[in-house]
Amino acid sequence: MSGIRSYIVNSGRMGTGLTMDADFSVEDGLLDVFVVSMKPLNLMSAEARFLNLPSWSGGLYYWRGCEITVEAEPEQAIWMDVECYGVSPVTAEVAAGALAVVAP
Repeated sequence: MSGIRSYIVNSGRMGTGLTMDADFSVEDGLLDVFVVSMKPLNLMSAEARFLNLPSWSGGLYYWRGCEITVEAEPEQAIWMDVECYGVSPVTAEVAAGALAVVAP
């Protein structure tokens, strides 16, 4: 899959409590992956609205998985939590249930 940007997240929920979809969960043991296609964003948005296309037809692709590898040519900088992690390729893997959280 070719794209201009990709995101790997453990939850579609933001710190404000807003969520992109009710199916996102930090407890499901899955990573959520989004890739924006190489089409110009304004063209893609116009096509999707005009033709009433589903998101994959409009240039946004989505998958879930336990282990995700991102490769790019040429190598690209990889950022994690607003810090530069290194360069591609990189593999992200979820460790389901690895962190116990106790809340009052």
